[in-house]
Amino acid sequence: MKKTNIGAFATLISIFFFWGFVAASNDILIPVFKKALTLSQFESQLISLAFYIAYTVGSLMYFGISSLLKRDILNVIGYRNGLSLGLIISALGTLLFIPASNNASFPLLISGLFTVGLGFSLQQIAAILWQYKWAIHQKETCV
Repeated sequence: MKKTNIGAFATLISIFFFWGFVAASNDILIPVFKKALTLSQFESQLISLAFYIAYTVGSLMYFGISSLLKRDILNVIGYRNGLSLGLIISALGTLLFIPASNNASFPLLISGLFTVGLGFSLQQIAAILWQYKWAIHQKETCV
C-alpha cells in the first residue's frame, strides 16, 4: 500500500484560505487605520501597497539567495521547514503591530505589514512548489 500525504495536503489547503482571509482583511482595515492614525489618502493606500510589494520583494529575495547559493533554498531546508520559517517571519511582523498600536506609529504598522507579506511570500512559494512536487509524484506513480 502506498503512503499518501492527504493530511498534509488538507492542511495546506486550509492555509490557502487563511492567506486569502488576511489579504482581504487589509482592504477592510484601511478605513480603520486611516481614522485611528489620521492618515492621508496616499498614506492609507500605502497599507495595501506595502503588503503586496512584500510578495514581489520576497520572491526576488528567494530567487536571489537561491541564485547566489546555486541551490534552491527549499530543497535545502525542506518545504515544511520553509512553511514554518515563513510562518515565523509573518508572526514577527504581527508582533510589530503591538508597538505600532501603542505608539500610533504608521511606520511600524507599514513595517509589520511588509514583514507579514514577506513571510506569506515564502509560505506560498513553499506551498506551490510542494504541490507541484506532489502532483509530479502522483503522476509518476499512476503510470
